[in-house]
Amino acid sequence: TLALGICLEFLTNINEWNCQGASVVLIMDALTGDLIQKIEYAFKVTPASLSFSPDGKKLLMLVGNINHAFLTLLDVETGKRERTYVEKQGDFYNRPSAYLSPDGRLIAYSHDDIVDNALDMIQTSDGKILYTRENYLGGGKFSPDSTRFYSHAYDPETYLGYIFGLDLTTWQDAVRMVPDEKYRGEFWFDEISPNGKWVVFWQKIPPFFVHDLESGELVAEISKPASEGFVDSISFTPDSRLMIADGAFVWDPDYVDFSPPVLNAWNTSTWEHAATVSGSSRASEYVVFDGSGESFITIDKVETMRFTLPDADFLAARASVEKYLNAVSAGDYATAADML
Repeated sequence: TLALGICLEFLTNINEWNCQGASVVLIMDALTGDLIQKIEYAFKVTPASLSFSPDGKKLLMLVGNINHAFLTLLDVETGKRERTYVEKQGDFYNRPSAYLSPDGRLIAYSHDDIVDNALDMIQTSDGKILYTRENYLGGGKFSPDSTRFYSHAYDPETYLGYIFGLDLTTWQDAVRMVPDEKYRGEFWFDEISPNGKWVVFWQKIPPFFVHDLESGELVAEISKPASEGFVDSISFTPDSRLMIADGAFVWDPDYVDFSPPVLNAWNTSTWEHAATVSGSSRASEYVVFDGSGESFITIDKVETMRFTLPDADFLAARASVEKYLNAVSAGDYATAADML
């Protein structure tokens, strides 16, 4: 099942979630494209976050604007609202976010307004706030087993940002990493793998620097294939088996805007380049993986496309072919013959 939040009259010159008219949430069958539910909003709200329950029967929706935020749980089949967790007025200049844990037990709700910027962990069964973290920097992800939540915060005394892995049983940081000074400059970005093992730093263009999240040690420096344009985002498959980054942008006169970029994938067991696919979205943050991580959907204003990622057998076979071709090129015919 796929859920899409669309603002029908969007202005980008004020802030990033300033819907000036009606908006709609479409719930569709991801395989057939058939429409399951259509939820329409006639007033000026923007769908900010959409997250399905583990069984796919409920949809957590965060909608709002710079003055209001509404966090509700919806029944997918009937389209009816079952529970409201947040109904708040404020000055939400930055878009809030909400993430449902893989086991459906918790909601990570982040909000940044004039008064505070904080993370609330809400219990889905009764709406109780179990934990609040101040000085929160937004974003984040649950581990696949729902035992940790990874994100960013800052130390109010030093004003240095850090990455943390919050233990969802003890409510203490199981991991805390202050990025190296060289990653603190302007235009540095980072992404945390779902398994909590790695954090990737980059500065709009390769190379990518992969660090062990617990030790801080450099694991890999990725520079190939080279990108001819900005890399806006990096994402991982749900099992952290592959890392995906958007690639070079190429101007196409047939499009009003830039043509679809190339998406590159790397195998995280070796950090070798694994695949290149042409996607329809501008950035890998708009890549939606299925639960198995074997395929993904890219979405933009033109079309929605599904891609299948290479599995382990494919990667092993391709590596063997490359090894054979390298042996032939090097004149090592004995090795090449042994591989046939």
